[in-house]
Parts: sequence; C-alpha cells; structure tokens
Amino acid sequence: MNKFLRPLGLCLALFSVGAVAETSVWKVSKGNDFIYVAGTVHLLPASEYPLPSAFNDAYRQSDSLVFEAPLPETMAEQQKMLATLQYPAGQTLSKQLKPAVRNQLTQYLQELGVPLAMVDGYKPGFVAMQLTLIEMTKAGLSGDGVDKYFLTQAKSAGKPLQYLETLEFQIDLIAKIGEENPDEFIKLSLAEAKDSSSMLKKLIKAWRAGDMDFIDREVLRKAKKDDERTYRMMFSDRNQRWLPQLQQMFEQPGHELVLVGAAHLPGDEGVLTMLRQAGFTLQQMP
Repeated sequence: MNKFLRPLGLCLALFSVGAVAETSVWKVSKGNDFIYVAGTVHLLPASEYPLPSAFNDAYRQSDSLVFEAPLPETMAEQQKMLATLQYPAGQTLSKQLKPAVRNQLTQYLQELGVPLAMVDGYKPGFVAMQLTLIEMTKAGLSGDGVDKYFLTQAKSAGKPLQYLETLEFQIDLIAKIGEENPDEFIKLSLAEAKDSSSMLKKLIKAWRAGDMDFIDREVLRKAKKDDERTYRMMFSDRNQRWLPQLQQMFEQPGHELVLVGAAHLPGDEGVLTMLRQAGFTLQQMP
C-alpha cells in the first residue's frame, strides 16, 4: 500500500540469520518458468538504501512489475480517496467513541501537537494509519518504501506495470476497518502507535534478513489475536484472492516481479505457503 493506505499499525504498508544471509525475495518456479515474489516495507528511511542486492537482481531479470494497487497520483484520485475515508456530514469519529476512549485519543493527539478536529472527520482505519505515520515521521523513520522505489524505476525504464487490486478496493478496505467496534479499534491503534517506531526498526532488520518467522510471530499472530476480523480483511482474505492471479502469471510470456507488503508472505495463510501448497517450487534468494 502507499503511504496513505497501510495495514493496521505496522501490520501495513518483515530475523534469524543463518550461515548464509537471505532476503525477503523468493524465486517461484514451475518447470522452466518462474516469477519473483518480494516482500516490501512501505515506509523505509533513506539510511536503509541501497536495498539488498537480491531485489535489484530480481528487478533486472523481470519483464514486468506487479504491485498491490496503483497510487492515488492525481488530485481527483486523492480527493475521491479522502471523501471515501470521511464520515458523512454531521458525523465524526469522536461521536462514535465512548467518552473515555475519546479522551484517550484527544490526549494522545495533543501530545503529538495535533488537534482532534484535524482527524475527527475521518473513519477509524484512516486515523490509525495517520497515527502511525505521524510517529514514524517524528522518529525520522519515514521515507519512500520499496514499492515506490521500484515503481519509479519501472516507469523510467518503461517496464509494464500490473496490479493485484484496484485503488478503489484498497480505499474501501481502509474505510471499513474498525467500523464494527471503533472503541476497541482506536484503543488498540493508540497502543500500537506508541510502540511503532521501535517495532519498525525491528521489522526492518528482520525484513533485510528475510526472517519470515519473526514477521509471523511478532506481527501476524498478534494481529490475529488482537483483532481477527481486521486481520482477515487485511491479510488472509486478500492473500486468497491474489493466489489465482499469481498462478495465471505462469501462463503469460516473460517473468514478473511481484512486490507486496512483507507481512503477506509468512504464516499458514500467507502467500508463500499457498504457493507451495499449489505445487510451486520456492527458493529464498541470498
């Protein structure tokens, strides 16, 4: 996802290192045909560049790039996105919250120097994303992620682009998150946001090492335990919808580099497991 649309907290838009260093890039093969599937970090400080060489190697060997969804680039697209993420006139987030939770959110925002009115018109999912983004920026950890890095390169080189989802789908998804129980969602989001900068540092370290066990244990399992509905909306349901599209790539000429958030890869319901179960051969790239 782009910087506006990230999974819940750091589950949006990743460490055990063996004798041979590995990365978050996999070569997925079927006979003589193959694609690359790479886990990305949607927020990546400039200090984390250059990327592990496996990413650039996969890019060079790929004929086209596949992303989660297009970015809202035009003013019209951005305005449409914001309109979807806003409450109808007369409704606000604070009106959906119990007084104790509303006060907790207000106090947290005050500590960040952000008035409640700035976010009060937006739905819970978008507010949660903005809390994380503010914390990342304050900690000096914001920056264009891996997806944006390769999107810029691909456009400059004229490489074809494909997408697993539409921009409208992702915006609608964020608009639905947290609506069922806004009090619990906001309380959880505030707790995650406070720890987001230290967690992101750990996740980046794990992502560089290709440690899917860490991501599964520290991100996915916790997300599922804390809020299973949101976990399924953000991860397992989407992974299932992506699988047929990934399989169809083996019926197309050329090789694709698929770039999705690293948290989509590990676990029993992750993309890597689904591809193995579908009969593909996976090789983690050094």
